[in-house]
Amino acid sequence: PRVMQLARKAKGEVLLFGLTPKATIRAEDIKEKEQKIYFTLIYAAEKVAVELNVPGRFMILNALAAAAVGSLLGLSSKTVKAGLEAFKPVSGRMNILHLPNGVHLIDDTYNANPESMEAALTTLKNIETTGRRIFVAGDMLELGPQAHSLHSKVGAAAARSGIDRLYASGEFDAAVAAGAQDEGLQSANTITGSHDEIIEDLISWLRPGDWALVKGSRGMTMEKVVQGLKAWGQKTETNNE
Repeated sequence: PRVMQLARKAKGEVLLFGLTPKATIRAEDIKEKEQKIYFTLIYAAEKVAVELNVPGRFMILNALAAAAVGSLLGLSSKTVKAGLEAFKPVSGRMNILHLPNGVHLIDDTYNANPESMEAALTTLKNIETTGRRIFVAGDMLELGPQAHSLHSKVGAAAARSGIDRLYASGEFDAAVAAGAQDEGLQSANTITGSHDEIIEDLISWLRPGDWALVKGSRGMTMEKVVQGLKAWGQKTETNNE
């Protein structure tokens, strides 16, 4: 509603993008499969099949925003499709890493807030796998007086998403763990600790086919967990040769 109010007040050209029929640039027939997103891009009067090489339905709005800019610049649907399908996320933003030892990582360590945490958890939930799902959470920084309750809510959301194990690190790790336990995740599967302690426990627990999502605010340097697991995965494969 607010967007439409702003659109009506705008003096210049307005181009709407989104997931509703009112949007000129929109996505239809959305499907997720094998860590990719497939959808039909409505681009003015054209319908274009698009394959995004990233996981996460929230990425669709980013793609539509880019397509809208392309439309304003007069780009053809063919050019927009090629650009979207060539997109690769920057380091730390929903990077899929398949380790040589069969473990899979989702590196989303660049930053975090309550909304992006839940979006990432939804992505992990929707991964097609017979393995286990693990969430490694670092603190979300700069949340002020609501920090404790918001971290607890993230833990609760993680448990509701169906993860098998939760790791939390930071000042509010206990709040994350408590939130998960309140939603039924067993205490044995809620672990708190430093980067090194989490890496050590993960190494002893992970097995081929498992998926681990690692995420936290930039200041939490959760990429250290990813780096530690990558080194372990490579070493494990080398030792098995």
